[in-house]
Amino acid sequence: MTSGTLRVAHRHDPPSDPLRAVLSGSLGVAAVREVALAPWRHGLEETPTGAARSPGDGLELLRTKFKPARKLTAYYRRSRGNGTDAEHLAVSWHAGTPVARGGRVSVEASPADPAMPHLSRLTDPAYLAALLARLDPGQALATARLQVSTIRYRPGQRHVLRVTDPDLGRGYVVKTDRDRSGRQAVSAARGLHPMLATVCPETHVVEPLGYSAMEWAALWRLTGGTPLSEQLVGRSPDAAAYVSLVGHAARALHDHALSALGPESVALLPEHGVDVETESTRRAGDHLRVLLPAVARQYDELVTAVSQSVASMPKATPTFLHGDLKSDNLLVEDGRVRILDLDRVCLGDPALDLGKFLADLRWWSGDDQRAGQLTEAFRAGYGAAADHRWARAELLAALFEAKFAARRCAVHDPAWEHRVQDQVTRAWASLATEKRSA
Repeated sequence: MTSGTLRVAHRHDPPSDPLRAVLSGSLGVAAVREVALAPWRHGLEETPTGAARSPGDGLELLRTKFKPARKLTAYYRRSRGNGTDAEHLAVSWHAGTPVARGGRVSVEASPADPAMPHLSRLTDPAYLAALLARLDPGQALATARLQVSTIRYRPGQRHVLRVTDPDLGRGYVVKTDRDRSGRQAVSAARGLHPMLATVCPETHVVEPLGYSAMEWAALWRLTGGTPLSEQLVGRSPDAAAYVSLVGHAARALHDHALSALGPESVALLPEHGVDVETESTRRAGDHLRVLLPAVARQYDELVTAVSQSVASMPKATPTFLHGDLKSDNLLVEDGRVRILDLDRVCLGDPALDLGKFLADLRWWSGDDQRAGQLTEAFRAGYGAAADHRWARAELLAALFEAKFAARRCAVHDPAWEHRVQDQVTRAWASLATEKRSA
């Protein structure tokens, strides 16, 4: 399977150049949304696998990413209709110089990725069986029966595959990243497991099989449980207890992980500062400045206010961080919590972990009262913290809430404008509450 480049209807780019106008953002979010929701009408002629447009050929839009005056990228899933893994597509509309053959639309289909060519062999059951056998010796795998499906397809960035052996009832997850962060994730998981078993026995980390440098891939044993986010959305009566356990686990990571990992694993950890997170949040709002300038001003003002407030506080002693502590990265089952996605482990201010999880609780909770109850459960599980840790965490929670407006609210959502405005407003409310209580 190979990648390909598709054409748009106007090959010679007439003076009006409607696609360029759409991608500049000058025609508003509705025009951007129309392109992503109706790709066949905006240049998508056929997939790289040769499957042309047909009347009943539906694509499920999974995600959009808009970079004004640069490009719009949309990620789709399409069922093959023959019981095999669905085809995943990444389609980009480019605002600049046509990418090839006079066209401005490029498309890649799973498992092709020119930047990560090893992805194709990672979808080959025979190759995977041999790789798994090396990492999980003594466990015979029925090569012909291995089933490989795509969880995430992000060309040039990251891919996640699910591998199952229906005969033996086992499953694995394969992750390959452009930054090869899987190596540090596997190393961290191996060191954290015994520490958590002692300090916080109700929590575990996902079990690693190992890291393959040739494929830039980390392999993990598939585990049971449901994401904590589902418990929060479903308003499960057990949610508060699980959130408290997450607090306990976060404290264990912050206080004990560095001594548990050992020098080699600690040496792999990058540093992540509040200033880096602040700049990342500013960049995340680039499309807001074009599509919703009034809201973008509120967004930028909040980022500046948080940055100045945190800078005026005593500096934190860096600790081990999960780096992406959110409900989707936590599986819960039978009173236990399993921690996933250690790809962003790092050294930094522990308030970054705490602030992101507080913001995530507010995102999923649905109302302020429930968010408050869950926040108290999280704080109780974490325990008393020195060095103004919680004060910084509350400030950073407002920053993450703003970032969610930019990252989690999809431009293809018909209610996008209202969702972004509401989320930025909530972020300001959180910041105001923190300033009153300071």
